[in-house]
Amino acid sequence: MGLRKATQKNPGVYILWWHGKVVYVGQSKNCDQRIEEHQHKQTKKFDYFQVFCIPNERKRLTLETELINYLRPIENRHIPNPDPYNRFPQRPKYDWDL
Repeated sequence: MGLRKATQKNPGVYILWWHGKVVYVGQSKNCDQRIEEHQHKQTKKFDYFQVFCIPNERKRLTLETELINYLRPIENRHIPNPDPYNRFPQRPKYDWDL
């Protein structure tokens, strides 16, 4: 499956991997285009990627922040809470939560 079919130009959060380690977590309105930019401009070195398609911008920012803070990728810097007025944000519920 090619890059275009895998991401389908959907907004979402993506994870870039290099030799089994997470090197970067990002979010974009167009994951297809953004991952291709990383690939062609060689801004990030990766051999595998994952995409979570999330149309809601606030949910994208929240997931990106949580993944960065949990995984601590070497290419990411700390990202602050996307809602500066909420000092104690509730953890969003995901489908995989039981």
